[in-house]
Amino acid sequence: MRVNTAVLIPRPETEELVTQVVQYAQTLPAPHIVDVGTGSGCIAIALARQLPQARIEAVDISDDALAIARANMFKLAPGRIRFYEGDLLQPLPTPPDIVVANLPYISESEWTLLDDGVKLHEPSLALKGGVDGLDLVKRLLQQAMNKLRLNSAIFLEIGWQQGEAATQLARARFPKAAIQLLPDLAGRDRILIVKT
Repeated sequence: MRVNTAVLIPRPETEELVTQVVQYAQTLPAPHIVDVGTGSGCIAIALARQLPQARIEAVDISDDALAIARANMFKLAPGRIRFYEGDLLQPLPTPPDIVVANLPYISESEWTLLDDGVKLHEPSLALKGGVDGLDLVKRLLQQAMNKLRLNSAIFLEIGWQQGEAATQLARARFPKAAIQLLPDLAGRDRILIVKT
């Protein structure tokens, strides 16, 4: 997997996110999955390799990130992913069955404490999530209200201190949805699942 300063370095927490999506997607005959904020394309590529029956799309607002994601796709999952440049779900022509996203979730207070190695070598666009770290999660959930059909699912990687707030955001937008919060390997809140 090729990375540079335009994309995040894949982390172990994201592997569990992929595992959860794969388990759910295997219950569907031919799922349409979109990776929002794809960055290096690691999530979309992992899904494409594990779910041959799935239609995979990936979105990023950064043209530089999409260039890296395309290069990785051609090397690791040739022809399996369709890419879109744009804001979250906006560029998608059709509603997906599954949305998966590891969006920027570092809050302003966490940013000041972040290791300089991360700040210098990974893009702030892919890390900073606003005052509370949930700016993009809020926007994605808002867009999802209008973009998703019934019986869709959203899988989000969140900051370890954001579980309660992210759950409340999801419940406010999808009051009838089944909402689940899963821990990472360290036992901290990390994955929010919303099944409409």
